[in-house]
Amino acid sequence: MKEFKKILFNSLKNIYSKSEIQIFNNLILEKVTGLNRAKLLANNDIDLDENQEKLALEYLERLKNLEPIHYILGETEFYGLKLKVDPSVLIPRPETEELVEWVLFDINMLDNQAVRVLDIGTGSGAIAIAIKSKNPKIEVSGMDISTEALKNAEENVKLNNVDVDFIEDNILTPKSYNQKWDVIVSNPPYIPIDEKSIIDKQVVDFEPHVALFSPSEKPLLFFHKIAAFAISHLAPQGNIYFETHKDHARNVAKMLGNYGFTDVVIRNDISGHERMVRGSFMN
Repeated sequence: MKEFKKILFNSLKNIYSKSEIQIFNNLILEKVTGLNRAKLLANNDIDLDENQEKLALEYLERLKNLEPIHYILGETEFYGLKLKVDPSVLIPRPETEELVEWVLFDINMLDNQAVRVLDIGTGSGAIAIAIKSKNPKIEVSGMDISTEALKNAEENVKLNNVDVDFIEDNILTPKSYNQKWDVIVSNPPYIPIDEKSIIDKQVVDFEPHVALFSPSEKPLLFFHKIAAFAISHLAPQGNIYFETHKDHARNVAKMLGNYGFTDVVIRNDISGHERMVRGSFMN
């Protein structure tokens, strides 16, 4: 394993930082050996067998092409859960864990635990599955336009042994539903397309653009559509939660106010950026 680490560092040192390469080393060795981090540390002198070495070197070649490690391995961790990911879905980010934390905290403060949650733009199902896994009493649904993304989300439901329903729909032209939800949460596309040139090449070249970018002339398009949908699909005193671009949180908050939402709150992420917005609707 030491020999592979040396090869990995020498091959990638001009592309990635030392800390990134160390993370790659750990993740690849865990994947090819089936050993967890603690066992790898305790057995650092073990040599990879022929098949393990071949697979590890295949992963290395893909890293040279800037393919995200989580697509290479086909999995990631989110909110303490293992999730399968492929190029049909965004790789969940740590900032989104903070959005989940906020939603769960507010739900846990309610006397009524029979809460219904809808995650719009669910992708891998990360938000929906994380919420359900921490509070099984909640009825959780996820919506996405992509059939392939919903297949990925279904796999993650099975992997984590939770019960989440999925809806295939386009939030830009959504159907009307008889059901109402107490919480609508979304991490919609919010990067203006004209920022594409300054986005990390790994993201632009490999992650689904439909889940990343909004029109430059209408950067809040998805937020408007989701807010309009929420007006007719939130239960009385229901809440809406967004993750948004760090430069757009105040505009999202103002937009919610214009739609009639009250008690609008902006929350910073762990890096101090205005990243999340919540509003209540007294319909």
